[in-house]
Amino acid sequence: MTLQFFLNLVLIACVIGILILFLRRFAETEGEQGQGQQSLEFAEIEKRAQKPAAASESSGQMPAQERAEKNFWARFPSAALGLVKSAVSFLKKSLQALLRPVWHFMLEAKDLKQGQILASKFARMLPSKAKIKNIGAHSKIRKAERLSSEGKIGDAEQVFLEVIMQHPHEYAAYEGLVKIYLQQKKYSEVIETLEYLIKHNPENDHYYAQLGNVFMIGRRYDEAIAAYERALELNVLIPARFVNAGLCRHALGDYQGAARFFKKALELEPANVQYVLMLVDVLVKMKNSEEARKHLERAAEIDPNSALIRERLMGL
Repeated sequence: MTLQFFLNLVLIACVIGILILFLRRFAETEGEQGQGQQSLEFAEIEKRAQKPAAASESSGQMPAQERAEKNFWARFPSAALGLVKSAVSFLKKSLQALLRPVWHFMLEAKDLKQGQILASKFARMLPSKAKIKNIGAHSKIRKAERLSSEGKIGDAEQVFLEVIMQHPHEYAAYEGLVKIYLQQKKYSEVIETLEYLIKHNPENDHYYAQLGNVFMIGRRYDEAIAAYERALELNVLIPARFVNAGLCRHALGDYQGAARFFKKALELEPANVQYVLMLVDVLVKMKNSEEARKHLERAAEIDPNSALIRERLMGL
């Protein structure tokens, strides 16, 4: 049973319950008023009963039961309007109380990465009353992600854009567009979208790292390095960002800067032979064969069957 189906059942039950309670209460009120009115008119009715029937008919007076029915229908529109207002207010409060534990359960049930995405998403959303409105946005985002996984890129892009039009601060939709534009190799659109996300989420290291990747693809190495360095300021525990920054330094001919980044990556993953080979490459270009040999010997201990490491050792 999906969340939306469950919410629909709750809505229907609330409306039916409120309607039954109102009609019951309204009927009781009308009954009390009708009894009071009948007791006041009882004496008048007895007097009229003593008069000839023709006089009673010619007087034009309406029977008490008919008059009570007329009063009921005269008051029904205003009573119905009050019912609608009360029902809307009750449903809002009920849904808010219901959704809070549901969202907490979702955060706990997801894995860590998805939970962090959802948590940051809800932290950026509008006040609690607006959270109910964003349920539809999350549903559309899941639909767009499904379309993208099925290869329907154009349809997925359209759904993401619809979500952004209706919910400009739903950043998960922008993240979905970034993935689509990367698949389509629309790098200018990727950069524009990421810069918008960074403007509104300046503490998100993932956005800076993605921007660095796109700049690196376009050989805009200086801008890529700046983006990677900002990402590393926010999160220093991802070695791939040090490696990418080192590759950009290497492409610019800054071998010393590249070696510094590669060494940082090796501090985080000392057993990564690929990082060792990158570092050895720049050390050789810096004519620092002795340090290069030390790193190669350590790599040979990690992977003694590597023909590439043996070849590089023989070449020093």
